[in-house]
Amino acid sequence: MKKYKNQALWRTYLFVVFFSIVVTASFLYAEWQEIKDHAGIEQSYANNLVSHSMESLLQKNSNLLKVLGERFVELVGEGEIAQVQKSMNQVLRVNTELIGLGLVDVNGQLIVSTFKHMPSQVPNLLTKAETKDTFRKTLESSKLVMGRTYYFQALNSWVIPIRLRVLDSEGQVAAVVVAGFKLGASHGLWSRENLPKHLALTVVRGDYYRQYVSYIDENEYQDWYGSAVESKFVEYLDNLFKVQAGVGIKALRAGDKLVSAIVPNKRGELNFASISYDPVFEHFTIVSTRLDLLYDKFWYTLSWVLSAFILFNIGLFIIFRLNIRLHLQTEQSLHHQIEHDPLTKLPNRRFLTQNFESWANKYAQGFSLLYIDLNNFKSSNDLHGHSVGDQILCEVASRTTEHFQDCMCIRQGGDEFIILTGMRDKGELNKLCKAYLEVLRNPVSLEHLEFSIKASIGVAISPFDGKVLDELQRKADMAMYEAKQKQSDICFYSVGMEEKTKRAADIEKELLNALEKGEMCVVYQPQVDSQSQKVLGVEALVRWQSDVLGFVPPDQFISVAEAAGVIHELGEFVLKTALDECLDACKQSQHAPFKLRVSVNVSVRQLLNEDFVPMIKQLVERYDGEALTLMIEVTESLFIEDLDKAKDVLNQVSLLGVYTSLDDFGTGYSSLSVLSKLPINELKIDRSFVNDILIDEQDWLLAKSIINLSKSLSIPVVAEGVETKEQADILAANGCDVFQGYYFAKPMPKNELVSFLRE
Repeated sequence: MKKYKNQALWRTYLFVVFFSIVVTASFLYAEWQEIKDHAGIEQSYANNLVSHSMESLLQKNSNLLKVLGERFVELVGEGEIAQVQKSMNQVLRVNTELIGLGLVDVNGQLIVSTFKHMPSQVPNLLTKAETKDTFRKTLESSKLVMGRTYYFQALNSWVIPIRLRVLDSEGQVAAVVVAGFKLGASHGLWSRENLPKHLALTVVRGDYYRQYVSYIDENEYQDWYGSAVESKFVEYLDNLFKVQAGVGIKALRAGDKLVSAIVPNKRGELNFASISYDPVFEHFTIVSTRLDLLYDKFWYTLSWVLSAFILFNIGLFIIFRLNIRLHLQTEQSLHHQIEHDPLTKLPNRRFLTQNFESWANKYAQGFSLLYIDLNNFKSSNDLHGHSVGDQILCEVASRTTEHFQDCMCIRQGGDEFIILTGMRDKGELNKLCKAYLEVLRNPVSLEHLEFSIKASIGVAISPFDGKVLDELQRKADMAMYEAKQKQSDICFYSVGMEEKTKRAADIEKELLNALEKGEMCVVYQPQVDSQSQKVLGVEALVRWQSDVLGFVPPDQFISVAEAAGVIHELGEFVLKTALDECLDACKQSQHAPFKLRVSVNVSVRQLLNEDFVPMIKQLVERYDGEALTLMIEVTESLFIEDLDKAKDVLNQVSLLGVYTSLDDFGTGYSSLSVLSKLPINELKIDRSFVNDILIDEQDWLLAKSIINLSKSLSIPVVAEGVETKEQADILAANGCDVFQGYYFAKPMPKNELVSFLRE
C-alpha cells in the first residue's frame, strides 16, 4: 500500500513535469512562430517596397530610354553624333543611378556612348557571352529588358544593364538604347544600404542568374553572378517551397504571390526568406534574414524560459521529494501511533497481532507469553485520580521494558501487559517473574504519595500450551486470574484451569435461570453469645443445588453472579427469604422475647446499586414490629470502591434501623480513621485468623489486636470459624463477644433452625 501511494505521487510528479514540458514547448513554439511571423511581416513589407521600387525604377527608365532612343536614332541619322553624346552626358548627370548610356545597332555593335573608349573597342553585345542572350531578347521584346549582371571593362565596374529596342517608322528595329546601373552604388536601389542591416536582398532573373545579392563582397561577384543557379538546386528549392509554403516555383511565376520559407543560400547558410516574382521584368525578389539572427532573438526568450523551466522543475522535484518524505514520515508516525500505546509508548495489541508470526518463527523451538495484571489498580486510579494512574502506568511500562530486555513488551490495555520471551524453562521463568515483581514493589513517589505496585502474572508456554496467539493469550489470562484468586503472584497454565474456566462458563449459563427454577435456597448458621452461649442471631447463607451441575459452592457462583449481573436479583432473594423464614422459625420455636438478628452478606455492587436503599426500606417497613432485626455484612473491599457513597448508603440504612457488620476484618484495607467515620455496628474476625490461633502466634496476635481495636471503638466483635472449645475459651477470655462456627452449629435449613432455637 505504501509503495502504491509513493508511485501515485511520483506519477503525479511526472505528469506535472510532462505538462510543464508541453507548456514550455508550446510557449517556445509560439514565441518562435511570433519571431518568424514578425520577420515574415517585415520581409513582406520590405519585399513589396523593393519590388515596387524596382518596378517603378525600371518603368521610369523604360520611358526615359524610349524617348531618348527615338531622339538618338534621329540625331544619328542626321549625323549629329556629338550632339548625341552631349545629350547622353546630360542625361547621366540628371539620372545619377545610371553609370553609362549608349546606342547599339541591331548587330550588337556600339554606335555611340558615354564611354571613353572608342565604339570599336567595346565588345559586340551579340558575341559576348554575358550579353548575347539578353540582347537577342531585347530585339524581340517590346519591353525593357534587364541583362545579366557582369563586369563591364569599358566602365571598369560591375553593372546591371538595361536595354530597350527603338523602332523606325516602318516598325523595324532601328537600334537598341542601352544603359547600366552600377552595382553597389551608394543610395541606389542596388545598394545594401537600402535595407536594414539584418535584411538581405537578392534579385534572381527568370533564367536563374543572380541579378543582385546585397550581402556579398566584390571579390565574390564573379562566383555569384558569373553562373546560373544549378538546376538541381532549383529543383530542391521547388520541393522546399511546396513543402513549406504549398507553392512551387512554377506557380510562383504564374501569379502575384508572396511566399515565405526557410531556404539555404549558395554558402549553405539558412535564411528565412520572403519571395515574390515580377512577371513584367521577369525576376524574383527575395528579402531574407539569416536564420541564426532569428535564433539570436529566440535565444533570449529560450534562455529565460529554460531557466524558469529548470528552476520550476528543480523546485517541483524538491517539493515532491519533501512531500513524499513528509508523507512517509506521517505514514510512519501514524503507523507507529496505530501500533503503539500513546500513554506508555509501548507496542499495543495490534502490533502484537501483526508481529507475532515473525516472533514465533524466530523462536520456533518455543517461547513463553506472560500476562501481567496490576493488583487493585482500578481502585487506586479511582481514589487518587487518572493522572496519578497514568503516571503509575508509565512507571510500570518503564520498569517492564528495562527488566524484560530482548523481549516483546506489549500494553494490552488498562492495567494489563503482555510479555513475549524466548525463555521456556519454568524455573528460569519463575525467577524472572519474581525479580520483576520485586522491581515493581520498589516505591513510586508521585505528588507527595508513595505507592508500592503489586501484580499477578499468568504464564503460558509454547508449544506446550498452544501455538496460536489467541490460544496462548487466553491460557495465560486464565493463569493470571488463578494467581489473583490464590494470591500467589505467579501462576503457570495447567489443564485444570481450562476445566475451571469451562466450569465457570457452565455456572454462568445455569445461574441465569436458577432462581426461576427454584434451585436456590438459604441456610442459617447461628451466632451465640460468648458468655451465656445463647443464640443472638443467625447468618443467612445462600446455597445452590443445580439440576445440571449438582451442588455448587458459594465461592464458585457468587463471583460469577456479580460478573453476569444477576447479583442484585440473587441478593434480594436471599434478603427476603431469610427474613421470611427466620420470622417463621421464631414463631414456630417460640424464641426468647428479644429479637433474633438476621445477618445477610451484601456484595459491593449490590450495596452501591441505586435500588438497594429503597429495597431495604421496603423490607424494614414490611417486618417492622416483628421479632427480627436486620444486619447487613459488608467486606473491606467496599472502602476502596467508593468510600463516600458507601458511607452515605450505610448512614441511610442505619437510620432505617439496619445494623452493619464488617466481615472478614483484617484481610483488606480498613484503617482506624475509616472505621471511626462509618456506622459500623460489628466487626467479624476472618476465619483464616481463628483457625490457627492456638498454634500460630502471629494469627493469635492479629486476632487479639482486632478484639482490642473493637473494644477501643466500642464495637462488638464476632469470631468466625470457631470449631473447638479451646478456641472459644481463649477468645472469650480476651473479650470476644460473639461466636460463629461448627463448634456451636453448622449452617442449617429453616426446619433444623426451628429445632435448634427450641433447644
